[in-house]
Amino acid sequence: STARCRQELWTYWRNGKLAGCFARDFDEAILRLEPSLQKYWTYRDIGDLKSAQRELTDNKVTLDVVMIVADRPTTRSHLHIRVSDLYSLGCGGDANEVSSQMFSHLDKRAEVNELLHVLNLDSGTWPTGGGGVGSCRRDLIDHLQNVRWTAIAEIGGSELVQKDYQIERNVDSIIYVPLWDVDFGSPSENVYKTEPYMHLHMKVIKTSKRVISLKFSKILVDLIKGILCTNLNHDSIAQYTNTFVSLYLYFQEYDWVRTWNHPITHETWMKTWLHEINIQYKNEQLLGIETPTLQELDMLYSLLTRLLLILTIKVPDMCVIHSSHHGVQAILGVIAKNLFNSNFTIWDHGILWRERLFGLSEQDGMPRFVQLGFVGLTRLVSRLAYAWADNITPCTSIQNMAWERWLGGEKYMSSYEGILVERKISPVLNGMDVSKFSIKPELEAKEPCAIMLSHISPVKDVANAIKAAHYIVNVFGVTKYQLHIYGSLEKDAAYTNECINLIAALNLTEHVFLKGLGNPANVLGTGWIFVNSSITEGLPLALGEAGLCGLPVVCTDVGGSREVISDFKSGLCYGAIVPPQKPRQLAIGQLKVLSMADGLEKILDPDASDVSIETLLSPSSPEYNQRIYEWITSDRVKECRRRLGLKFRERIINIFSIRRYWREHEQILWSGKA
Repeated sequence: STARCRQELWTYWRNGKLAGCFARDFDEAILRLEPSLQKYWTYRDIGDLKSAQRELTDNKVTLDVVMIVADRPTTRSHLHIRVSDLYSLGCGGDANEVSSQMFSHLDKRAEVNELLHVLNLDSGTWPTGGGGVGSCRRDLIDHLQNVRWTAIAEIGGSELVQKDYQIERNVDSIIYVPLWDVDFGSPSENVYKTEPYMHLHMKVIKTSKRVISLKFSKILVDLIKGILCTNLNHDSIAQYTNTFVSLYLYFQEYDWVRTWNHPITHETWMKTWLHEINIQYKNEQLLGIETPTLQELDMLYSLLTRLLLILTIKVPDMCVIHSSHHGVQAILGVIAKNLFNSNFTIWDHGILWRERLFGLSEQDGMPRFVQLGFVGLTRLVSRLAYAWADNITPCTSIQNMAWERWLGGEKYMSSYEGILVERKISPVLNGMDVSKFSIKPELEAKEPCAIMLSHISPVKDVANAIKAAHYIVNVFGVTKYQLHIYGSLEKDAAYTNECINLIAALNLTEHVFLKGLGNPANVLGTGWIFVNSSITEGLPLALGEAGLCGLPVVCTDVGGSREVISDFKSGLCYGAIVPPQKPRQLAIGQLKVLSMADGLEKILDPDASDVSIETLLSPSSPEYNQRIYEWITSDRVKECRRRLGLKFRERIINIFSIRRYWREHEQILWSGKA
């Protein structure tokens, strides 16, 4: 059958045995043999759009069966042909609509206001990027049955949908916005791929020299001033909100490429930057190294035209906008708030502003001026986003809330605005799906083993964990210790190579392993403890997942990590918390948990005798290295560590319920419609 053939085809593609471009061609060839589509193809091949669409509508019941490609990990793709692709005479993945039941009657719940339509904004996470933020979005999309999502997904380039992320159930449409894999910087082949050619051509014709000179140049000057402005007081909010709304409305009417490539735009860009930079330099607001060369002005120009590509999307008039961050993409929420009076919710995980500064501090190859421009755009958008947001829902109730209050007003010497932002904050702690994780003692490694679930990237500070392993193995002499790091090796290839070189330089090739992606439910059971070395976090799901698998945790004191592994009421900590970027302390923290020292055993038995980690590590005898190893691997200490893991598991189940998480998010979303 047609359905069976397509199922086999996309299974073959998902296994990496067939290139996507060829898979799409074969998919069309299979559908051209389908009897119920013969008239459709005849009309399509002669360009009769209306007749082709009528054939699809008349055969909707049959097509709902024939066109199904089961949305499961072995076949999941955004490239196979859907009914919506046929309806627009497109190839597989061209149409934004992804629902397999495109022509079915509307859900009757919509008639009685039991369905809520939400526009979700995600960048580099769901459905292609994976990680904790992507998993959180997946949980909402999969399980909020009365919510229908329209997604705008900002991605780096041509990326595959994650196997674990279904993209059809509860999803109406997905608009992918690739920032870097764009033909000549044009949105026409991606964002506008379903737009009629004549419509796009008319936009080009309308984009005249006069239009650019009179309309766009003024908007561009205001944008540059906003990027350079560091004191974004209350009065500037309306001014720069108008700048972005005007920019958005301009590109709904005029052509993106013609505008940005026009000599008038280049001249305005250069003159405005040089004029404003000269003023700031004379006022000693900039260092000499921060002033640009012409080449650096061109670099920032190229960067901003990619970052602002999101403004080419036509924002749908929806009552609720749900953004998983406060970065550049969140400006669409500000625009929807001003044009349609939509309810705008910022769902902060980490603090993007903070993470961007961390990331740029590692970018030695990016000129200082370009960094300042990138930071300036982020600062401007985050200021507007917090000012216009109706709800701010961080995933932790500690640390990050203070950052949100600061970014929302206190940073700009306005304690009143900080208070207003604080009133919008309603933390929703992340939830963990208990059913996916269980304790598997048969998998536990024979020798001390720490597990990490971290993509290899600077914000995860994997180098810190590697250096901590150096202390454990080469300084404290626990020579059978191993560190297994599971996560993407491709997020930051340069940093991955740096970590590989560091492992070799510290003689840890037999102790530290970059394992690539792994299934958390399977790999966590192999460890004795779990380690997280990040320099910034939201509320990391990985800590809770480790707890559900019975592993005590050693983590850095960032984001909501302390909230996961500590009971604030009793003061108990089910592991160890150490400062970020301190490898020696991270090493001692791991040895403390492995040896159940410094009061950890008293959590299980208040009458138990206590031993300090300092005593165990004290080189009072030549055999102290052997002593710490024998202590860690003794049956009594190993059993105590497992019991601590069980206590931690109990805490995760009680506090971080996935059902509570779904309920609270659904309440916040529905409140936007009230």
